[in-house]
Amino acid sequence: MSGMIHWRAGCKSTPGGNYMNWDQIEGQWKQMSGKMKEKWGKLTDSDWNQVAGKKDQLLGKLQERYGYSREQAESDLDDWERSQERQHRAA
Repeated sequence: MSGMIHWRAGCKSTPGGNYMNWDQIEGQWKQMSGKMKEKWGKLTDSDWNQVAGKKDQLLGKLQERYGYSREQAESDLDDWERSQERQHRAA
């Protein structure tokens, strides 16, 4: 499974695949945001367009729409990233 993509803020290589950094997420935003919309349904299409793959923008929108603190938004996003890694490893 060497072509597997993992979701991680840092860009590292592992025997199981490549970690995807936020520059890559931004480049594939339409695909990525579809998966994220399943988790964060309170964000509007306008919110997703404003975020456009920028992690700080997404964290701000999570704070705004869900009433999260910065730390809570980061934790929720990190949890989502880990869940994506587990799903990709299982596939």
